[in-house]
Amino acid sequence: KIDNILPRASGGDGRATPPPLPSSTCSSYTPETFADVGKALALALLDYHDENPWSRLPNSEFRSRATLERWIQAVLRAHRADWAKQTSEASAGSGGSGTEP
Repeated sequence: KIDNILPRASGGDGRATPPPLPSSTCSSYTPETFADVGKALALALLDYHDENPWSRLPNSEFRSRATLERWIQAVLRAHRADWAKQTSEASAGSGGSGTEP
């Protein structure tokens, strides 16, 4: 069984090639897994463009793409605020201004 073959980089005498991962940490994906992901992406694109004749959005808690977009924006704003707070607390604790790289 062969999983996740990563060919060696073509230049740099192999310096750009990461070491192989232990086989126990590699998850294997089957062609069926990739097919399911492709199908889900296609359906998501149809929903995004309001072209999915069998959309599940009307029966979901969001009821529409616009409501789903507002929810996603609110979640992202909350995460961004949390990240900004953590970053400012970390830079305040280190005595830095938070602008240094």
